[in-house]
Amino acid sequence: MLRQLTVTGYRSLHNLLLDVEPVTVLLGGNGTGKTNVYRALRILAEAAAGRLSRCIVAEGGLPSVLSASARPQPCTEVHLQCTIDEWTYELELGSAIASTGRGSAFQLDPRVQRERLTVRDGERPVRFLERHGVRTIVLDEQGRRVDYPHELDPGESALGQLRDPARFPELAALRTRLCGFRFYHQFRTDEQSPLRQPQVGTFTPVLAHDGSDLAAALQTLFEDQAPRPAGERLQRWLGDILPGADVHVGI
Repeated sequence: MLRQLTVTGYRSLHNLLLDVEPVTVLLGGNGTGKTNVYRALRILAEAAAGRLSRCIVAEGGLPSVLSASARPQPCTEVHLQCTIDEWTYELELGSAIASTGRGSAFQLDPRVQRERLTVRDGERPVRFLERHGVRTIVLDEQGRRVDYPHELDPGESALGQLRDPARFPELAALRTRLCGFRFYHQFRTDEQSPLRQPQVGTFTPVLAHDGSDLAAALQTLFEDQAPRPAGERLQRWLGDILPGADVHVGI
């Protein structure tokens, strides 16, 4: 379970420490940063999936996501940290131009400045990953801290690149958890919306981010034979909200 989220230097979140409960609801007026909390968590999930650069560029690039606050000095880095059960993962992003001093056509891309994965073993924290600039130190199969021998893509997280579960089981376990997060911020309803397009149906216990597999997810609920069938509960809730409404999935 996600237990804590720390965000520094991201958009309106100059310095946020958020303790997370099983159900956490953020309330506030427009422009107070609720969506930025959601976006910061999604950046971590995209980093785990190996899509960090594309995620940042889709938001306008690193210059757009840096906090506009100038207290005590202008932000030049974004720091994200999450604690999920016994794992604590940290990711710090800076500008590729500032890091290399050279011009580039990809000046909106981020560069991973620092990255760290710590796992608490009882009362003792164990560092499984530490990355600083071009150097990456990992815990090997024998529990030794060694330099990773290959160069990593500076614009992507080590968590998204070191994908051997036999050599790096803790990284694989955390990556699975982060990639399992779902983000339902908004669904398109226009004619070309993924919700409205025909799809090949497969068993779908978890709805996709864009809702493209909605029909399959609903049918999965209808075929659920748990003690309290989910499909029946869905129909009852829908009837309470829209009397006379019904859900039917065409097959």
